[in-house]
Amino acid sequence: MRCLFVLLLGSSVLSLLMQPPAVVAETDVVPTEVIRAQGFWPQAQQLLQAQILLVDRIERAVAEPDPNQVRAARGQLTLQTAAVDRFLKSQYPLPNLLCAPTRIRVGNTEEPFTVGSGLSQSQGAVYCNLYQSTQRLASLGDLLDRRLFMLASIAEVKPLRVVGERQALSLPGTPTQSPNLGKPATYRYGTAPTLPTEKPLVIGEAAKTAIADYMPPMSPAIAPPPEAAPVLQSIKQLLTRTQSAFPNAASFSAPTQQVEALDQYAYGLYPKERQLYAKFLEQPNTGIARVLLSEAYRPQPSALQNRLEPTVAERFPFVPLVQSEAKFTPRFLLEIENGRFQLVQSGLNYGFLAPMGDVPIESLQATLSAQQVELAPDLRQFFLTYAPPNQLDAIQTDRRRFLSGKVNNLALNQPLMSQAPISLNQTYLMRSLQFQMPEIVMSREPVSRRDRRYLDLLLETPSSDHLLAFRPVIRHSDGTYTVLWRVLQQFPDPQIQDLDKYVNLD
Repeated sequence: MRCLFVLLLGSSVLSLLMQPPAVVAETDVVPTEVIRAQGFWPQAQQLLQAQILLVDRIERAVAEPDPNQVRAARGQLTLQTAAVDRFLKSQYPLPNLLCAPTRIRVGNTEEPFTVGSGLSQSQGAVYCNLYQSTQRLASLGDLLDRRLFMLASIAEVKPLRVVGERQALSLPGTPTQSPNLGKPATYRYGTAPTLPTEKPLVIGEAAKTAIADYMPPMSPAIAPPPEAAPVLQSIKQLLTRTQSAFPNAASFSAPTQQVEALDQYAYGLYPKERQLYAKFLEQPNTGIARVLLSEAYRPQPSALQNRLEPTVAERFPFVPLVQSEAKFTPRFLLEIENGRFQLVQSGLNYGFLAPMGDVPIESLQATLSAQQVELAPDLRQFFLTYAPPNQLDAIQTDRRRFLSGKVNNLALNQPLMSQAPISLNQTYLMRSLQFQMPEIVMSREPVSRRDRRYLDLLLETPSSDHLLAFRPVIRHSDGTYTVLWRVLQQFPDPQIQDLDKYVNLD
């Protein structure tokens, strides 16, 4: 009987061993690997994209003075850490063991040792990179907490309501307001009164303020914590390597590029605008520019902002009229104020402009032929022959005349101003005079006896005087315009001969 049992057992084992290997692979091994592969890559791609966005969010949060950004980044860090941890343990329960320093060399790189985990080498690389980047991100939690505590002295930090908690009443019938982390926090020192539009500065006179002895609040200067930069940089490098381990079909979006693109769409030229007017831009002394609203260049004192961050004028400077390597470069100084084109009133810069009608800008002559332009003869002659004064006080008098339009003393029969109504596809004529005023004149800082020998150098005033034509060709939904411009004539640089009268000698 025992012999019969052994014989039957042996025949059964022999029959199993004689089965084709393909049958075993088709019924057991392959389906498990396929299911693993199908479940791994979509989840890993989603988590990696979220990781990339989180790194960018933390990087921006630690560079801004807004505590709401820090709180939002801190909460997202907690959620992302938990999501990655669940995914890792669903693929292999011991990520710290699988991602131990033990490595094997594959080609020119070292990969994690994934034998027995059911993961391929590329999956193992993604798995461990997600694990390591999450560990490094988690180490920033304490830094974000300290950052939030520090920013609480700058902006209001309202308490967050716990999920499921009843809304408490601060006063009878008055519910407490939970903060909206999507909006900037309220600046503690930013309550500023509504002031009238500032008048242009008069050099050599004490500036008067709308409210006596009032100083507007100064935005804080907040630098990112130095210990955050190396951690974030190492995480970025790790996530970049992780992307290369994905199949070719996987794609990831870079938040930095998206932010730059949005900034460009808000304040700069659209990508295809230069292509659209490429033929015009091939001509000499021509250009294209986005003319912004004047509000874009004026900081809001009540808003929470970091004065170390570059302003709109610094990120999108006015386009140069001529290519020059000198420190002083004349620029296309034009903005929009109350629906009108206006020359930018900064320093001593001034000028005047007037519409000429639907005149082709590319064929406009520097002599302003009467057959081409729709201008009164006296205006046409004034644009061509105006000579700026060489005394500072007289220059500022002319500047005020063009601001107000009171130009009777200039032998003109109609107003001529530094602004004009906007009309699309109409050509404008502009005379622009620009000065780089000496710092010792603008600041009224005393000049020491030792530095008086260099007074001529300290009073150097680079300047320019240009006759231009410009034409608005595109109106954007935010009220800004894209304009084509062309320099028609360059006049001699204006000179100021009495600047020494405005120097404060100690």
